[in-house]
Amino acid sequence: MQTIHLQKDISDEQYQMAVRVLEAINIAVKKPSHKNPVKDDTKMTEQAFYDMIEERFKQPTYPLTDEKRKEWFDV
Repeated sequence: MQTIHLQKDISDEQYQMAVRVLEAINIAVKKPSHKNPVKDDTKMTEQAFYDMIEERFKQPTYPLTDEKRKEWFDV
């Protein structure tokens, strides 16, 4: 069984129409639960974003040699 999550805000009328169309082609529609909303893991606070960047700057860096560039990018 496959599950599809739609993450676009739509009006109640559009939602009802989508449900009717899906049910007409024998696709079961599970009502959204406000107790367990789908977590959007693509959003972060501005502070968390800058903290992530600062953490990356603390990581060691290594020069990219011509050999590695050719190996990795096949150029």
